[in-house]
Amino acid sequence: MSTSAELAMLVLGAFVLGAAHRSRDELMRLHRWRLLFAAYMAVLLGWVATTLEGLVDATWLNTLEHAAYAVGGICVALWCWRAPEVLQREGS
Repeated sequence: MSTSAELAMLVLGAFVLGAAHRSRDELMRLHRWRLLFAAYMAVLLGWVATTLEGLVDATWLNTLEHAAYAVGGICVALWCWRAPEVLQREGS
């Protein structure tokens, strides 16, 4: 059974996704915003897998959870590496 903390995290994550959708014009002004959005979606997938893992006993959901967190971390790292490059070119 999923813990209430896992379910709360998933609900909050869905709420933040909705807020991001409403603010998409502002978010799209960020340099390399797609990398940040991909990172968030990967983490959200990890939260979904965590919640489902509590409902069904599936080892593959645990693997999916950790792979999603790894992809999210890689996307954030790429954004941190690439975004300053764009800012330097623009003279910011």
